[in-house]
Parts: sequence; C-alpha cells; structure tokens
Amino acid sequence: RALLLNGTRKLILSGAIHYVRSPRSEWDRLFKLAGARGLNNVQTYVFWNFHEPQYRQYLFDDRGDLEQFLQSAQANNLTVTLRIGPYACAEYQYGGFPVWLRDIPGIEFRTYNEPFMREMQTWMTYLVNRLRPHFFPNGGPIIMAQVENEYSYQPDAKRGEEYANWAIGMAESLHTGVPWNMCHGVCAGAALCTINGFWQDTFDRNPNQPSPGWISNQRKTHPDQPLMWTEDQGWFDEWGVAQRVRNTSDIAYGIARWFAYGGTYHNFYMFHGGNNYGRSVEYDESGLVWGATGLAGRDVVTAYAPDVMVDSWGHVHDPRYSFLQKLFGVLKQYENDLLMNEPPEPEKLAPGVEAHAYGKGFAFVSNFDGNGTAVVKYRGWSLMLPPHTVVLVDQYGFSEFNTSDVKDDGDVSGKAPRVLEEDVETGPWVWYGEEVGNGTSVRESETPVEMLLLTRGRTELCWYNTIVDVKESVVAAKLDLGSTPGDQVVYVFIDDELRASGWVSRSLVVGNLTAGHRRLSVLVSSLGLSNIGYEMEKVKKGLATDSIKLGGVEIVSNGWTMKWMLSGEAQQIFTYLGNAVDWKNVSKEVIGRPVTWLKTRVNISKLADDDDNYTSYALDLSGATKGFAWVGGNALGRYWLVPGECKEPCGRAPYMRYREGACGKPTQHLYHIGDGWIDTFGFTTVILLEEEGIVDIDAIKVVRLTSHPVLD
Repeated sequence: RALLLNGTRKLILSGAIHYVRSPRSEWDRLFKLAGARGLNNVQTYVFWNFHEPQYRQYLFDDRGDLEQFLQSAQANNLTVTLRIGPYACAEYQYGGFPVWLRDIPGIEFRTYNEPFMREMQTWMTYLVNRLRPHFFPNGGPIIMAQVENEYSYQPDAKRGEEYANWAIGMAESLHTGVPWNMCHGVCAGAALCTINGFWQDTFDRNPNQPSPGWISNQRKTHPDQPLMWTEDQGWFDEWGVAQRVRNTSDIAYGIARWFAYGGTYHNFYMFHGGNNYGRSVEYDESGLVWGATGLAGRDVVTAYAPDVMVDSWGHVHDPRYSFLQKLFGVLKQYENDLLMNEPPEPEKLAPGVEAHAYGKGFAFVSNFDGNGTAVVKYRGWSLMLPPHTVVLVDQYGFSEFNTSDVKDDGDVSGKAPRVLEEDVETGPWVWYGEEVGNGTSVRESETPVEMLLLTRGRTELCWYNTIVDVKESVVAAKLDLGSTPGDQVVYVFIDDELRASGWVSRSLVVGNLTAGHRRLSVLVSSLGLSNIGYEMEKVKKGLATDSIKLGGVEIVSNGWTMKWMLSGEAQQIFTYLGNAVDWKNVSKEVIGRPVTWLKTRVNISKLADDDDNYTSYALDLSGATKGFAWVGGNALGRYWLVPGECKEPCGRAPYMRYREGACGKPTQHLYHIGDGWIDTFGFTTVILLEEEGIVDIDAIKVVRLTSHPVLD
C-alpha cells in the first residue's frame, strides 16, 4: 500500500531538486521552501559525468557536494529518493554519461555489454560505498534508490532483458538496505515499478502514463507494490520554441485523481528546476533520437523547468505554490484514512462523475468529463464540478479542497523585473577578439576528424580549416556539408569573412566565390550531447567525413587543419586569474563581430533578503545573440536570443500551452546569477564569449527580480 519507514506506512509527497543545477548556498532555502510547501521527500538524479569527468578522477565539491546536499535535506526533515541510474536522461549532457565512456573499446551503452556493465558497476559501487552512511537504515535520509531510467529493450530485446535483470541484481547486491525502483518502462526482478508523465483519464491515449488503466495493470502484475508516480512533469523550454506553461488547476486535478485511485507516492518533476550551468545541457537531434516520428530536435535552454513551484531564479511561483500547498495539507490531514484503507472502487454518481470514499470519511469526487460542468449530490450536499475537477470532501460532505478553485491561473507571474539603474554601477566594457580559424590545440588530417576525438568534450567549439583552389568564380555558391550531424550550429568564414551561420543544413549559401586560393574556416558549435535514446556510444560531432562540397566541388579529402580550445578558453580568461590577454575598450567595431570576448565589472548594492522579500539577480542578455556567459568566475551557461515560435499543436498539448505573449520573443533572456557569485562588497565580473556578434551592448545589464518574472 505504501513505503514503510520504521515499520509505519508513509505518504510520500516529493519534489525534485537537482543539486548540480543549484548553487550549494541555495540548497538550505530550497529545502525550507519544500518543507513549507508540505513535502517530506526530495528526489534527485546522480550525474555521473559531473563526478567523474575524467576517468577515475572524482569530483564532489561545490555544486557536486552530494553528501552536503543529503545532510542539508535531512536537517530540514526531508527524506531523499536517489536516482543513481547511472543513465539519467534529465535533459542533461549525454544523459549523465561521461564522454570518455564512449571511447572504451567494444562498448555499447545500456544493453548486455561487458565493457559497459563493468564501468556501470564500478561507478555505482564506488558511489554507494561513499554514500553508505546516508541510507535510511544507517541513519541517513535516502529511503529509495533508482537503477536505470525509463528503460525499454530496444534495439535488441534479448540483450535488453538480460541487461535489465543484471542491473537490478547488481544494484541489490550493493546492500543499501532500501528498495530499488525502475521507472516508466521495463521493471525487472524485485524492483519497485514507478510511472512518469502527465495524468490521463483515458488509458488508451498512451498506456505508459499515470492513468486508471496503468494503475489497473500495475495492480494485476505487481499486487504487492505501492503506486508510485516518480515524475509529474513541469517540462522544460527549448531554444526557438515559445515558452510553455501548465495550468495550476490541471496539475492539482492530476494529483487528486492519482491519490483517489490509491497512489501513495507523488513527485513533482521539478519542484525547483534550477539552471543548466556550464555546458551541462543536452541536445536531441531529429531522427537520431526520435526515429521515424518526425519530431524536431530540441535544445533545452539554460533555465530548467522555469514554470514549476519555485522557478529557476529561486522565486515562489504563486498562486501555484500556495494552492498546491493547500492540497498537500489536506492530503496530510487525511493520511491515515488514505493509508489504512484499500483503494476503493469508484462510485458512479453521473456520466463522467465518480467518487472514491476512503472508509466512512474522506472522499474524492471527480468530474473527469472534459466537456461540461456537472452538478451532483453527495452526502446530502450539492456539488458543482467544472470540467476536469476534483473536490476533496470530509465525512459530512463539506468541501476541503476544489482543484478548480484557483485564481489567476496559468500566466501568473507577479511583477516584471526592475532594472537596477540606481543600484548598479557598470564599468566600461572591454573586448578581446579570437582569430578566425585559430585555436591552441592542432590536428592535421587529409579529411575532417570527428570532433569528440579531438576535444574529449572539454569544449563545444572547434575550427575546421582548409585551402580551396577555386578554378572559376561562382555566383551564390553553396557549401554542402554532407552527413554532418544536424544537431550543431556552424559559422562559415571565407578568407576570414563570415559568410553564413546557423543550424547545420545540408546546403548553406555562402555567397560569391572568386577564382583563386580561398581559405575556408568552419567553426562548429556542437551544442550538447544527446541525452536520450539507444546506441548513444555512436554519437558524433564536427564535420562530415564522407563528403563536403564547396561550389559543387568535392573538398572532403582536401587536407584539413582542426584547431580547438580558443585562446581565451585555454587561458581561462573567464576566471579572476585570467587577465593574460590584450583587452581593448569597446567601440563600434565590436558590434556584430563574431567569436569575441566581452568583459565588464559590476557593483551591486545588494538588499538584505528575508522570507517575505526574496531578491534574486539575473543577467539580461537582450543585446547579445549566442554564446556563453560567466559571472564571478562561475559558468552561467549557454545563452541564445533566438525567437520562440508557436507551432501548432503546442508540444505536450493538451497538458501545456504557449505562455500568453511569448510567440516571437526569445525563449530566455534572463539568466540567473547564483547566490555567492557576487562578493560581499557587491562586486562581480561579467564575461561573455559571443559567437555570432553583439547587437546592442547597452542592452546587456543586471536586473533585480523580486518575484517570478514575466516574459518581458
């Protein structure tokens, strides 16, 4: 019926907070907000590539201090669900796998493959032994651990089944003293089977979603297991797609229906999404990931799941936070009724209306008809139920909570951010330009070399240079990139002049070519590595090795020089120690100049924070185009001011919709400045690596946020 803690059934009300997506100094406040919200559990993935970026070299400091994260959660009376994986998905770089794993001879990811299983077991054994004091039987907060993530047997069913059985067996052999779960897919051995997704009343729409149908199947196949919903999704934003939001009433409706049907574990994915700092975000390419479905590739923005209860800047998202706080308060009030009774069969009150009564007291009355309002009598009271509404009633029929009784639903956002004109002093901007085609690491080859073999994932930028003998002048010449992976952005220079830029397409117009020896330089911005799918070891970046044509002439075997680690990257000029370059004062020549570093010093007069007046700071990059940002030596992450389109139907409809006013505006222009990134005197340094060219230097500024920000 439920998880047992110290022999007692427990209703688990959980929210996901990923430790690496929030500065360590913010964890305690987030945990306090979770507890005040009515949660008693925190869920997080473990990100293997954060902790072992280089083979057998482990990092557990700063945002990666997982042990401190666990201790802080416990200090705030929260238990923890630890999703070890080690495959995470999570819209995270390479699904959490370290890049070096790809290059182990003979490896195949996530199937019955000895090299992969050896590395997986080595990592999980190391991690569990390190965290052993933090498991519940040893006095710690971890009450459940997860192995694998959303697994299916594809592409080889037999080896997939063998791998899944091995994975749960290996996990159990680690003797953590807590149950292991497998989520949203294959559930092998003794694993607890959990579900992810959006609540669906109609089972036949998608069987593998939380729904009455899934619950019925779960009870038949695993009658000895509690019903556990590990991801009630807040979703995420994507570059080039307008911001999407969920209605608070719809979220509350799904939660109430889940508990009405007997659920005893629910997790918000996310409670606080935080941010994809540094190069931690992934990219999924159409075809590579989704096969024949025709879905477009996706590149997740830096702010992760900003529409959830506590947004990416750390602000409470009301009325969502407060409304769901009331719902969880009612569920906690009637926890004993829910856990000490078996889930009841629904009582049909009218077409599309049913009641679930737990004993003689607490009950859920639901109108699951999406088309019309229903009026029914229950326990002597008349209830009016709008479409998709659940009313929670006590033993006398009094309404304790109504999922539709929320004001200002959907586009709630509070006040626009106020520019710190009177509170901030910005020093003059300076700039440093990279040379076209140049880098500090060099490799020559007859044909282009696959990018990850060169960079080992240490940078997302790599130059591909060659000299082309143009025999005859060409008008409106095209650069055909052959099978170059489409999940990348390229900047094409001819004789050091930028001729074309944008997503990789099979043919880019580069303008007129005059006869003679022309220097072709292509800067590849690889974005992230795919976080989803199978055969992930086959991922490739950089230019194609089969065919590249300029003006119709094949040049793939022309002789290429690859250069990576830009001068500024190699000298780490984004840190406080990185001053070993010739910075110049900004002038008009820097506007529109590609591959350029910009730097300024900012002094902020910080306001004291308290629970009623939380203030955060953000970098408004409205005047930039695309690149990376650092604040106070910390990697803020990727920025991109590409307008967000409103393609219909909205992705994840009907559960999500486009935010009002979002169409045509950049998906993200405010970037979180982490707590502690400003020194105690209010000073910090902002550094940008602008790939395409600044549009308006004066439009790049620091703003103060006093509430969940509106779009503009």
